[in-house]
Amino acid sequence: MLQTKPKSDYNYGYINNKNSSNNKKTKNSIDFKTIISFILIVTIIALILISYICQSVNITRLNYTLTKLSKEYDKIQEENHKLNIELARNKSLARIEKLARNDLHMSEPDRVEVVVLNKEEEIKKDTVPEQKKTYFAQVLGKFFNKSVKAEELDN
Repeated sequence: MLQTKPKSDYNYGYINNKNSSNNKKTKNSIDFKTIISFILIVTIIALILISYICQSVNITRLNYTLTKLSKEYDKIQEENHKLNIELARNKSLARIEKLARNDLHMSEPDRVEVVVLNKEEEIKKDTVPEQKKTYFAQVLGKFFNKSVKAEELDN
């Protein structure tokens, strides 16, 4: 096998100088491109972090608002419950009777009078014939004749 040995006295400087000047230009341009890409990547990461922080702050603010509204809702529910109890207390018949007797000085009547009308008496009382009444009066008359009836009192 053949082997060659480099000559020590041969001048390789021309080749090395030519390559070193090209390497300097390439290193400068690579360094500039690397710096620009690094700045771009850092900017993108910073924007992502800022948007994440803004969302976290917004979620925290909304949670505080939700907690506040929940407490307000519970307070209103409690007040509504108290008002319903007060309404039931004020609508009770025992309370109304007590107010009528004590404050308004009302008393129960001594005797109860009930007037019962027969169908014949109702017809005699109706002096205007059904045909001469307006349509609205006819409808109202039929409605009241069917729905309003005196009932017997159990005493």
